[in-house]
Amino acid sequence: MIRVALSSSALIGSTIETVLETAAGAGAQGVEWVDEGFIRPGDNTAATSAMFATLKSSLCTVSYAAAIRVGQDTHEACTMALSTAGSLNAPILRLLPADRGLSSYAAERAFIKEARMLGEEAGNKGITLCFGLSPASVLDSYHSAAGLIAEVGHPFVKIAWAPDRDAGFDCSMETLSSISGMVALVVVRSEDLGLPAGAPVAAERDG
Repeated sequence: MIRVALSSSALIGSTIETVLETAAGAGAQGVEWVDEGFIRPGDNTAATSAMFATLKSSLCTVSYAAAIRVGQDTHEACTMALSTAGSLNAPILRLLPADRGLSSYAAERAFIKEARMLGEEAGNKGITLCFGLSPASVLDSYHSAAGLIAEVGHPFVKIAWAPDRDAGFDCSMETLSSISGMVALVVVRSEDLGLPAGAPVAAERDG
């Protein structure tokens, strides 16, 4: 199943009610809640409140995104975000990959180890972990992402794909095809659609 959702990252500084009204008005089916400006990892009381408000608006929580780098930040920080995703009833937790730093090999090993461990914990909760590309990180290209996610080898650890505005449609589709079976979330920004920067961000989840 594919659900179209609005990411609250497009409306940082607004209230939860405004995000829900905007999502419903745009015809979205759900919301991706982010940590910045809305729900911090570990604030499960706020997460539960947002979850009920989302349901009352006839929407669902598609995912929860937290600026935590797996393989770099502590395991406790990762599990805190996972717990909050559970309180939101989010089927997807979107996190960041570790920076490469001075040793790419060590950073990759740390990411693989933590992603595999966290994937097991997430799977037990029915939550899928998703990682997008991040400059200077261990996932700095879809080629590197495909290799490392395959090495993690866990069914609840996937990729969040976003189109490359500079690559063109055919190239973007070729990239998407190359990671077929590894994608659980598609992130489309306003600029990708030719809309003004800052317009609402849409996220799609392929369940």
